[in-house]
Amino acid sequence: MVASLWNPSVEGAQTSACRLKIQKGKDSVQAGWRVDPTLYGDTKTRFFIHLQVGNKHCYNTLCRGFIVTNNKLVLDRAFPLLHIEGVMLIGNLLCSSNGMQKEVGGF
Repeated sequence: MVASLWNPSVEGAQTSACRLKIQKGKDSVQAGWRVDPTLYGDTKTRFFIHLQVGNKHCYNTLCRGFIVTNNKLVLDRAFPLLHIEGVMLIGNLLCSSNGMQKEVGGF
């Protein structure tokens, strides 16, 4: 995924995001950047992951059982620069069940 990184102006309950979404049925995982005053309490652009399984969803480490395996992509991190064009996000997507992990893709 190649995307530009911005810090757009939002007001009140507005949000703005750039994301990669992988979906199967109702289940999905999203990763990218987001400006969300309701979630973060400010208008800074931050790196995020959003998971949805059926009707349950969560952000970042608020997800039950979420394990951080890469400290180079810090979730909730506010980006210090206002505009970066062509940012490439690279990582592996792992599925974990009953203590077993399987790589199911990457971005």
